Amino acid sequence: MGELCSSIFSRLVISLYFFLLQKAAPLYGAAFSSFTDMRKILYSFYIAFILLFLSCSKGKEVADPKFGTVEFKSIALQTIRIVESSTGKSPSFGLLNTLSGDTRFQFFLEDNLLLDTSLSVNAYKTNSYALIKADATSQLMIIDGQSTKMNSEVLPDSGFVKFSFINASANLPSKINAYVTTNTYVGNQNLPVQVAEFANISVISSAFKKVLLGTTNLGSFAVDFTITVKDAADQAVLGTYKITLPVYSYNKNKLQSTVYVISLQDNNVASILLSK
Repeated sequence: MGELCSSIFSRLVISLYFFLLQKAAPLYGAAFSSFTDMRKILYSFYIAFILLFLSCSKGKEVADPKFGTVEFKSIALQTIRIVESSTGKSPSFGLLNTLSGDTRFQFFLEDNLLLDTSLSVNAYKTNSYALIKADATSQLMIIDGQSTKMNSEVLPDSGFVKFSFINASANLPSKINAYVTTNTYVGNQNLPVQVAEFANISVISSAFKKVLLGTTNLGSFAVDFTITVKDAADQAVLGTYKITLPVYSYNKNKLQSTVYVISLQDNNVASILLSK
């Protein structure tokens, strides 16, 4: 903007110089029709200079604000109230549209402040965060695609998905093993088949592993899985969990995502926290 104003200003000065030369030549023979004419011309150029100066002195243009959507999913046993500190707004149905950048949020259990922290909000995207609080005594945890390393995880080949598990139950031991089975159609019957095994799962998300998709009698992918949880110490069975992967309504053979972070909670509940 500054270079443009400088160029216009220079051209205006040069134009004034040549204009006055052309008008000044007759002064030695015949003067201007009146001194008023000269004064009007000079006043016109003076006003033009002032307007140009004002237009070039407004400083940098202010960029339009960029917004992103924050999505919160909570698996806490009690309701956690979320407040964006700068506006006092709370998410509606888990979603909040806000300015991009590092945004400060406060998390309350009734009137007690559990956490005051900043979360990254990328513009023009849905930024997903999951809240984990296994019981009344445990600390509130917030995870996202960055902290679980989901963002950098390579998508699996066709016929596979990837799972990572989090032990979010207050009633399970600190270390558990998980065995994933599904059904696949073989020889005119559905047969259970173990497709993955995860060892020493804790409250920190486990490493991602490829999980084979079974097939149905219609040739589509089987999206129902059973997760058997055992004690990592003695292999005692602690619970059985069920989970179904979402598919598109217009194409039952097309998964909405292929990489998943799954929580194992109390009462044999498994939930998809994050996916891509």
